[in-house]
This record gives sequence, structure tokens and C-alpha cells, in this order.
Amino acid sequence: MGDKIVLPSGCRISWRDLLNPLGEPNKTPDFHELVALQHGQLTRRQKP
Repeated sequence: MGDKIVLPSGCRISWRDLLNPLGEPNKTPDFHELVALQHGQLTRRQKP
């Protein structure tokens, strides 16, 4: 699958697209999983 993440709904998203705006929480499948992945990416990029 390379650089793609498979979400619980079966959707695939690439790491580079992960930080794109998510949109409406009620209309976005896997919204909470995407928020958690975005948070992980952002905190990993911060320098101490």
C-alpha cells in the first residue's frame, strides 16, 4: 500500500494529504481517526 493509510471505513489517504482541511465532522467518514492522525503528525514535527 506504500504511503497510504487505510481508515476503518476502508478509505485510503496518503500521509501528504493528511494535513488537508477535514471539513464537516458529520459528513466526513472517520473524522475522529483523521483528527488523531493529524495531531500525531503535527506533534511529531514540533521541535523541542
